[in-house]
Amino acid sequence: SENLLRRMTERSQTMPEGFAEFASAFDEQQERLHGLADELSRVLRGLRDAAMDLRVVPIETLLNRYPRVARELARNQGKELRVSIDGRGARIDKGMVELLVDPLMHMVRNAVDHGVELPEERLEAGKQRQAQLTLGAEQRGEHVVVVLSDDGRGMDPVALRKRAVENGLMDQAAVDALDDQAAMRLVFEAGFSTNDEVTQTSGRGVGMDVVAAVAAQLGGSVSVRSR
Repeated sequence: SENLLRRMTERSQTMPEGFAEFASAFDEQQERLHGLADELSRVLRGLRDAAMDLRVVPIETLLNRYPRVARELARNQGKELRVSIDGRGARIDKGMVELLVDPLMHMVRNAVDHGVELPEERLEAGKQRQAQLTLGAEQRGEHVVVVLSDDGRGMDPVALRKRAVENGLMDQAAVDALDDQAAMRLVFEAGFSTNDEVTQTSGRGVGMDVVAAVAAQLGGSVSVRSR
């Protein structure tokens, strides 16, 4: 249409005066239409943003479910625990909330069960008798990073390699080829457990594999660090 208008304008210079006036009016009308199109785009963006606001909720609505669970589990095991939540204003789609409930529950229970030590052990290691568990989230563009951390005993890659062989997941040559980071990722394998006895919260080799599976299902990933 712009090319057509340009040709019409060029020809109007050699055409009757009435046609030149028509071309000028057509140009003004086109500018008005451009303005209306821009305004419509702004309105549509506003509607889209409003619709997104209806679909998302603060991630604290999810994270706030876990402090009581963590403290009750710690108390049942004779451990002392302080829990902190830090959502930092991050928001997630409502449809993701229920999908994340079980994976985060597994992570919290795993941290308390396997990571946090008894008060006596912590004192011997030069720590405060009360352990610290922090569950936080951070918005990074369209992505949300959820982090669970504790100041417990950490993870021992040597022990994890040994358990992988004992659980029948890998042979000795295969585990010997794993670096420490790969050895720590063994906890996400189905059937892997570091407990000799099955309890209500551990020993069955299920849980952390669910964490990795749901992260992949949501187009994300899971990683682990320890010291």
